[in-house]
Amino acid sequence: FKFIFHDGELSQAIINTLIYSVVVVIFKNGLGLLLALAVNVKMRGRNLLRGIYYLPAVISTIVIGLVFTRILHPEGTLNTFLRMIGLGVLAQDWLIDPHIIMTVIAGVSVWQWTGYHMAIYLAGLQSIPSDYYEAAAIDGATAVQRFRYITLPLLAPSININVMLSLIGGIRGFSEVYALTGGGPGNISQVLTTEVLKRFGEG
Repeated sequence: FKFIFHDGELSQAIINTLIYSVVVVIFKNGLGLLLALAVNVKMRGRNLLRGIYYLPAVISTIVIGLVFTRILHPEGTLNTFLRMIGLGVLAQDWLIDPHIIMTVIAGVSVWQWTGYHMAIYLAGLQSIPSDYYEAAAIDGATAVQRFRYITLPLLAPSININVMLSLIGGIRGFSEVYALTGGGPGNISQVLTTEVLKRFGEG
């Protein structure tokens, strides 16, 4: 333990893993729930939207990493677009700046897996009997009250599953980091899994 807490590189990997985990747990679940609520209403094309939102989850993480490496390059698609529309001040060194790099990597993971978590929330929403909502509406409950007192409590199993899955995915995150930065530049984006690979798998 003394070695772990005095090894700057390993400490940085632990901090990066915590940042990555917190971001993916919050946003995968928050956005996943919002998408599930949006596509759970009766509207034309909702099945198509469900498929589009879920699609990134079936694409290889390595492929997504390679694509986003081009998009997030300092001279890549995102910065070029921002400059083209007059928002060049927002252009960043997305995969170089140590202050934002872990958040950016986590954002790519959120983009890929939000649809997966949406599917779990959607299954939970569709298992809630409509009788509860009808009775609440008759009693004069607002949409916010129905969400707070009916949807959230009955969605607890789905929330627990999604939080656990996203937390596990955050702690053991590897593919996104490896594909986007390989733990670099230097060691600023190393997480525990890439640190283990560096120390024991590439020697």
